[in-house]
Amino acid sequence: MPGTVPDYVLFCIAMISAAMIHWVVLVLAAVFAAGGFLLTAFALFRDRSRSRPRCPKCWYDMSATVGLRCPECGRDARRPKRLLKTRRRWRRAVIGCVLVMIGMVTACGQQVYEKGWVKAMPNVGFVAALPWIAPDGAGMKELHSRLDNGELRQWEYRLLVRRCIRGLENATTPEEKIRLITILANVEERGSASMFVKPYASWSRVSEIDGSRALDALIDLLEDESPDVRMEAIRAIGAFGKAGKAAIPPILGHLNDQGRGSFRGTTREVSLAASIFLAQIDSPGDLIHPPEMVLRKYWAGFYTGQLLTECDREVLGALRAYGTDPHRAISSLFSWLHDNDPNLRLIAAWALSIAAPGDPIVQEQILGLCDDRDMDVRKLAIAYAAQAPVTDRTRRIIGNALADPSAGLRLAGLKSAAVLGDDAACFRKLVLNILDDPHRRWEWAQAAITWVRIGGDPQLASDTIAKLLSGDDSVLGVGDEGIKALDSLIRIGARSPEILDMISRIMEHQSQVDLGCMAAYAYARLGGDRDRATEAIIAEALSKESGRYAKAREYLILLARYDCLGVAPVLKCLDSEDPLQQAVALGVVAPAGARAAPALPRLRALRAASTGNTALVDHAIQRIEWELRHPKEAARVRALQQEELAKSNHEH
Repeated sequence: MPGTVPDYVLFCIAMISAAMIHWVVLVLAAVFAAGGFLLTAFALFRDRSRSRPRCPKCWYDMSATVGLRCPECGRDARRPKRLLKTRRRWRRAVIGCVLVMIGMVTACGQQVYEKGWVKAMPNVGFVAALPWIAPDGAGMKELHSRLDNGELRQWEYRLLVRRCIRGLENATTPEEKIRLITILANVEERGSASMFVKPYASWSRVSEIDGSRALDALIDLLEDESPDVRMEAIRAIGAFGKAGKAAIPPILGHLNDQGRGSFRGTTREVSLAASIFLAQIDSPGDLIHPPEMVLRKYWAGFYTGQLLTECDREVLGALRAYGTDPHRAISSLFSWLHDNDPNLRLIAAWALSIAAPGDPIVQEQILGLCDDRDMDVRKLAIAYAAQAPVTDRTRRIIGNALADPSAGLRLAGLKSAAVLGDDAACFRKLVLNILDDPHRRWEWAQAAITWVRIGGDPQLASDTIAKLLSGDDSVLGVGDEGIKALDSLIRIGARSPEILDMISRIMEHQSQVDLGCMAAYAYARLGGDRDRATEAIIAEALSKESGRYAKAREYLILLARYDCLGVAPVLKCLDSEDPLQQAVALGVVAPAGARAAPALPRLRALRAASTGNTALVDHAIQRIEWELRHPKEAARVRALQQEELAKSNHEH
């Protein structure tokens, strides 16, 4: 119809009008605030005496007057200093303050109008109102959202953490305790994990602010009457990771906690939470995690037995009372080393190795378990031999394990020898015997790693793994043996053309998603064509089979974190109109950081188009721009992340 304005023109006019109103309101608020501030400043500080004596009442100039009495109004100043006062115009100052308040209210009102009362509240307002915020209300959800996104300043983190700790010390109801525990756990978890994902945001950790006091408060709550509080306290301590090692004795005391909580509605969730925390604690080197075995026992007898069937409850009770002093628990843990239950012996040895790693008596007791009747206990003692000071006895223990008929003990010996490195050079013949024995091919992957670390020929190790992955006796398709073999090639740095060619063939002809992605990952890590490896993993991610997308995405993120991602295939997916391809690309451009800088124009276009992945797009843009602005800090964060990945063996 002639004269009709198109819809997109009306939309643009509406957007411009809304933006203009926003800026007009902010400008008016700034004018009121600035004008009021200037008026107040002039009213209170402009009319100074400048060494001219004046009457403090009528401000008559008394330069020519003898004495302190004003000839105009008769006021006696009493002291000469009072004749030099600055003249304050209080009515104007009050008007100025009112104008400042009008400006502030206008600016805040604009924020409230756009975001609502809860989102417009400053961070310090949440901290001040913490005791009165409802646990399930909009205010608490907004506070956790800001903690998740790293929106607090460092001083606000400190204020919040200390207020939570004081609140825990004085809290009386379970609901109040759980609310404060959850905040502390959120701060610690986000500070330790999100600093690698969103380094451009502001993060802090409870363990860095006041870790010992927070840990003491949480450990005290392990004896709370409410099982819900006990369980949340255990979970919060688990968020501390390495910083929570001091809580191992009291957590051990809760392995048979039968109190009813809210987790899954069962009667042993506190015990489960305790076991999960213990399994998450990092052990030095390759020391095994016996609490994981307790967890397996828990799931196997979910509806029948307890976690520890022959547990000494007196010992457990003593451990619960030791708090953050692990050395007081040593004598109780010693009694577990001779218990009839192998789970108790295993956990006691593990806990002692962490609670008192340098204690010679502890070392003697744990090494004495190498002759234990339980295989798992013997494995832990062999692994501990690599953490203890190198002596003839520790070498003898590792050597006996390498020559043992049991494959499990030989693997434990191989891992311990790898930890010792050059100090285990005397075991080369034993390791070589394993590499030469075709009946022990399931141990070749670890034996190859150990062989290189103790100074053996890397070519021999890579040739052995090549035999393992090719020929009629290939381990490809046999459980996760193929993945272990490919991982060993990465660890020994096998970069020869023959190895890359073999991995390339595996990558092309492998139908198993885990093995195919691992082959492509190893191909890129060892110097192969990054674009080709990335394309292979993306192809797995785009397949319609269930579970392939998530697994392939993990390998793409690992490539990005190790700076081995092929950017061209990712950009191609990003330019596609297929939502699945865009989702795959958006998941890895942020971890790729500055290397994905060519994707910025496309990302900005996606943000302007307001697609359904706005959060991912914003995160990717912020991450790339931050790395471009701070290259040194980005390199430091990436190095720390790679170090953490290497420690936790996330390459698997």
